[in-house]
Amino acid sequence: MCKLGANRGVVIGFSADIIVPWNRIIHKCTGWIVKDKKRIETEGIFRISGSVAKIQVLVEKMQKEISSSKNRVELDNEDVHTVAGAMKRTLIDLEPPLITPKIFDDLIEAISNSASITQMLSTFRRLICSLSETRIEILRTVLRFLREVVKHKVENKMSAANLCKVFAASILRHPDSLKTALNLGCGRLPKVALALLVSDCILESTFHPEEMRPCRDGELGDILSHEFHMFDEVSSPKFEARSKSPPTFPVASKAQDEWEDVKSNRASSEPSSPGFKFNWMAPWQDDVADSEEIVRQHAGSSKIKAREGSEDSDDFEDVGASRGEYV
Repeated sequence: MCKLGANRGVVIGFSADIIVPWNRIIHKCTGWIVKDKKRIETEGIFRISGSVAKIQVLVEKMQKEISSSKNRVELDNEDVHTVAGAMKRTLIDLEPPLITPKIFDDLIEAISNSASITQMLSTFRRLICSLSETRIEILRTVLRFLREVVKHKVENKMSAANLCKVFAASILRHPDSLKTALNLGCGRLPKVALALLVSDCILESTFHPEEMRPCRDGELGDILSHEFHMFDEVSSPKFEARSKSPPTFPVASKAQDEWEDVKSNRASSEPSSPGFKFNWMAPWQDDVADSEEIVRQHAGSSKIKAREGSEDSDDFEDVGASRGEYV
């Protein structure tokens, strides 16, 4: 029987599970960060990356510390972003991943197709129970720590949603990096991470990410629905309107004047109809064609004769010659 509430806050010792030693690194990093209020209140913690080289060196030192008590690593000389980066690096480097591939796929299926929040959370609890106790303990450690980070969101600017975006791929990673990237990009992984963070699927109580307290009856579903909607808004493609300014082409000055005339003539020749608004930048290929047509008009049957000293003339001369358009 799975007891997710057991052994809370206890560092698991060495066992047959290959990832157990790395649990000590996770505890070391999280314990050091929460020990000093200034560290956990550092703005952009986990969002701002530390030095890759320093993170790698620190991870290697802590790995050596596991095998030898003589190689004790002191973190006080490190900056917060380096220690935070080492923690994330350790989670990412876990092999096999913290969440097994089968459970990863089932979590994505549940977040995508569950009929209700209640059904989704019930599925999450069943799936998490199938993990080893060591892996569950690491998840507890990380999620409990992330709740502490959220409690200082006013200072560190890291809300629950922000943390889940930057941590999702660290705790929820598939061996196929493309599958991880796709589910991260569309917002499914952050949703799973957020559900685990605020629900009681792993930790002993629920967590209201705004008021920093356990959720009351009926609140959890509303909180998750609202946050999921926000993830969908951020993940949906939003394309800004293309700039209305015309593209710059290396044409001679006289040709440039006629280019402006072509735009004006084309706009004025469009049929008028109710609600019709001409956007001359929409057909991008037409812009290029018009530019080249202007060049050909001035070139005639010979090379372009641009003004003496024009830096642009050589550009078009070479372009035309390379295309075989000018004899």
